[in-house]
Amino acid sequence: MVKFDNNSSPNRLLDAVKYYIQEDISNYSKQDRFLQFDPKGDMLKIEYYQQLLKAINKNLTKEERKTRTYLKTEIRRLTFRNKPGVGNKLLNNRVSRFISLWLLARQNGYSALNTHVKQFQKTVSLDQSLLKLGKQLQQMGFTQSIDHQLRKMMDLGIEKFHVKYTDLRHPDTEYVLHFAKDPGSNIYHFQHFEAAALPSWKQGRSAPAVYTQFDNRTEQQITATEAGNLVHGKAIAVHADKDTWLIIDRTNPHFPFQYVTFNLEEALKKLPLPPMNKVENDNLINALKTGGTKEISFTINESSVMLKLQASPLANTVYLFDKNNQLTDPARITRQGPTVTETVLQHQVSTHKEYTPRLSKV
Repeated sequence: MVKFDNNSSPNRLLDAVKYYIQEDISNYSKQDRFLQFDPKGDMLKIEYYQQLLKAINKNLTKEERKTRTYLKTEIRRLTFRNKPGVGNKLLNNRVSRFISLWLLARQNGYSALNTHVKQFQKTVSLDQSLLKLGKQLQQMGFTQSIDHQLRKMMDLGIEKFHVKYTDLRHPDTEYVLHFAKDPGSNIYHFQHFEAAALPSWKQGRSAPAVYTQFDNRTEQQITATEAGNLVHGKAIAVHADKDTWLIIDRTNPHFPFQYVTFNLEEALKKLPLPPMNKVENDNLINALKTGGTKEISFTINESSVMLKLQASPLANTVYLFDKNNQLTDPARITRQGPTVTETVLQHQVSTHKEYTPRLSKV
């Protein structure tokens, strides 16, 4: 059996084929799409291979002559796939290609080279998938690397898989990230993720976690932090409309979310907030809009007291909580005090009882 060895001698043709594969896969990956059958892509590849045969046809090494056979066979295969007429069926179908190679005693050489190219294509596809998924997960707030788990699962070649994700910043929330392979390729994409509030020790860890699904392909992109706050009973602001907020509402099992109108700035004006500069004020608003709580120093009975602010769109107000998580009456606060601290507390545990489907547009 003839074995292909790319290290035995230089192979300009194979280098050119690999370069094209890298660029082609990189382009598809950036566009977040893969076509199992791409007529335009096939025509461009045929043209490229034909130009290679014309440009590199002198002083060929043994391996380059093998690659010329591979390119000619690929041109016939792609031509047959895109123009399956009677003539093409007779001249370029799989049986005809095999007979031609067999008569030329080159079938083993073609098979070995074809296997080599496909393996290279798979490696590039997985590398590009890992790079793309890593960037996408970072943008969504999943900042802890899961590259090792992703590569292990992708190397198996399975169509779909999931990875459980935990974050030191959200220890009371569990995430499950779902991935799938594009049909007819080795390119993987991110499908959706699920989040669940872990039961507290008071509730008993044996209590089942209830997951909510978030689809990243919707207009409203939910981050890991926002999802964690939502499943813990908090509300987040919809980015497209500053007065529209989102909460989890499981009364409708087919759509576990509810949109609520709430003007945060107006609600804050009703509170005896201490003086703040623009940066402090923006930090406060941003923290509350992502479902977090902001800790501020207030003056009560001439003493400095740290209170947490949390937006409550359903009650059309902003609640104040003390260190014991008890509500504090704003009337007790003296309207003077130091500025906002930079501590943002992102979680307040609560529980839910049903699994729900993906999020859709407003």
